[in-house]
Amino acid sequence: MSATQDPVNPLEQDLAAARQVAARAAAQSELLSDLSQALLAAEIDLPDLLRIIAARVARLTGGGCVIRLVADDGQALVPVAIDHTDPEAVPALAEVVVDPSRSASEPEDTVLREGNAFTRTDDMERPQGGGVGWAPYLERFGSDALLIAPLRARGETLGELVVTRADGGRPFDDDDRRMLEDVASRAALAIANARLFVRAQRARNELHEANEALERRVAERTAQLARSNAELERFATAASHDLRAPLRTIRSFVGLLQEELGDDLSADGRQYLKFIVDSAGGLDDLVGGLLSWARIGLKGDEAPEDVDLDEILEAVVGDLGASIAATGASIETAPLGHVFGRRRRLRQLLQNLIENALRYRSPDRTPQVRVDGAVEDGRLRVQVRDNGVGIDPRHHDRIFRMFKRLRGAGEDAGGLGLGLTLCDKIVGMHGGRITVDSAAGKGATFAFTLPLRPD
Repeated sequence: MSATQDPVNPLEQDLAAARQVAARAAAQSELLSDLSQALLAAEIDLPDLLRIIAARVARLTGGGCVIRLVADDGQALVPVAIDHTDPEAVPALAEVVVDPSRSASEPEDTVLREGNAFTRTDDMERPQGGGVGWAPYLERFGSDALLIAPLRARGETLGELVVTRADGGRPFDDDDRRMLEDVASRAALAIANARLFVRAQRARNELHEANEALERRVAERTAQLARSNAELERFATAASHDLRAPLRTIRSFVGLLQEELGDDLSADGRQYLKFIVDSAGGLDDLVGGLLSWARIGLKGDEAPEDVDLDEILEAVVGDLGASIAATGASIETAPLGHVFGRRRRLRQLLQNLIENALRYRSPDRTPQVRVDGAVEDGRLRVQVRDNGVGIDPRHHDRIFRMFKRLRGAGEDAGGLGLGLTLCDKIVGMHGGRITVDSAAGKGATFAFTLPLRPD
């Protein structure tokens, strides 16, 4: 030892080593804390997250860090983030990994499969099959090894985390490997969460766009429906005058002919005039029925309100008093209460159903009709039961179509084939659906629902 040199103090050496270990542990703890925060903040932009991880790891190792993720083809490793404590080293490091088509070498492939960190030395970088690997970087910066850890999360390999040390740095040891495995595990989970967040954002945006497109289509269809309703309303107004007025004229003049000619007409002539009057009257009734169907729910229709259904039912039974007496029918009713609907349309609904029950009565028994109801799921379910001729189940779907008349009571049953079509439309405008339960010769039960209060 020369006289100018200070003696080496073993205690100071131990203290210096301890300080280095403590600083290293503190740096590792800070890095892991940063990554944990990134893991919790999964909504962070993925490229930013990758840059943060690369920068923190490079600072911790005192060298460089490269993050490569598995490409969509599942083979190539694509560089997504590069950092180095020496800014001038970043371009050289980038040159090594710039080729996105470069797949993992055999040792790296083992790392990605098995999940353990792997130290790669310069002896492994001899050219094989034309691949230069990491040799250019290691030679340029005098590094003799790099450390590779896989990025694995939820059973999926996402890529690899590669770290290098600058010239003169200490060799990688078991602590480094364990630290990098821990860092890679946390980083992989943060990356996986960020990807999930990106997918969720994309799905949310796609759903938002789909909803907007659907809203536009609904608005367009609503506008089309409004135009169709307006056209239908104009047609109904025109038809009321242009179709029914000539029919009334025909009936009036035929009546005048009957009065003026009187007994001068032959029996056949009187029969012909009767045919004309009956046909004109039937056509007038048909046009009236079609207009009634067309006007349901149009702009000029009545507004919905609170309706006492028992009051409506009592009025309907009174209006049908003559038919009830003529058929000897009995009408039983149970309390129904109040509903929210269009008063005139609900009266039309009940009247059509009770009229049908009387019209399609069985010739073998006295007609019996019962009307009752019960509240189900916030709506009133009304049933109209009869003991009439019934309906074959094969025809249940057809009877609500326009001009489809029920058969089984003879041709004198009458009707235009519009009653149940009107019922179906009235129930539909109240947000419900009318159904039938019946069999031939067993009577029929028509059921429908009405709202108790505004939706």
